[in-house]
Amino acid sequence: MTNFLDDLIMLLSTDWFKPYWTALAIDLDDSKKELVQKGCREIVSRIVGSVPEYWLISFSDERREETRSMFESLAKLSGQPDSLLQALMQWLELSDEDLKAGCLFYSLTEDLSDDSNEQCLLLDTATRSIVLAAQQKLPTIDFDFGELCIRSKSTWDRYIRQLTPSAPKFLSDSVLTFLQAGTFKSLWLSLRDELTPAQRDELARWYRGAAKSLVRRDIAPTYIGEGISSASN
Repeated sequence: MTNFLDDLIMLLSTDWFKPYWTALAIDLDDSKKELVQKGCREIVSRIVGSVPEYWLISFSDERREETRSMFESLAKLSGQPDSLLQALMQWLELSDEDLKAGCLFYSLTEDLSDDSNEQCLLLDTATRSIVLAAQQKLPTIDFDFGELCIRSKSTWDRYIRQLTPSAPKFLSDSVLTFLQAGTFKSLWLSLRDELTPAQRDELARWYRGAAKSLVRRDIAPTYIGEGISSASN
């Protein structure tokens, strides 16, 4: 069962991610961050209870709604709720498929600069150049969250890792995937005014085809649809 709100709350409870909240557009002063981190730890303790692993907790609609309510109350208590509530909505609106597809399409975009990649050469040169130029305008993701997560020796961070013993980098992988998927969506939306309708549809087909060649099934973020020309109207 996927529940990205739990991911966000556990992430904000950790010590290793605390200096990087702005990567999620959460900008609070230090005292407010302390309050929110402590509150997130209390929520984690509440939802985990006495079970030894995260996967064993309740994923009922009632529990998830209770968790959302607790986080909303915490955001308001901070006195600076806007960025926290915005992050909440972004993580709540995620679907597992959009996350996987967005991350995959992000990776495909990274490969576009490789002239030795035959798949990339299937895309029209002019379209490819526009995509790469637009990509350069977006923030880069250059944090090694995996290392930060796994090397943290704080008592709480060790506890969080122990909740997912088969995947100790669960949270670092989750936030990296979230950021990559979000970056691709920003790129996609920025290209609406940069490309002609024909180029947009060609690009949509290229992404779909390149993705299918890798995962052997149709996959694309839902905001793309069958093409992007209709989405720009």
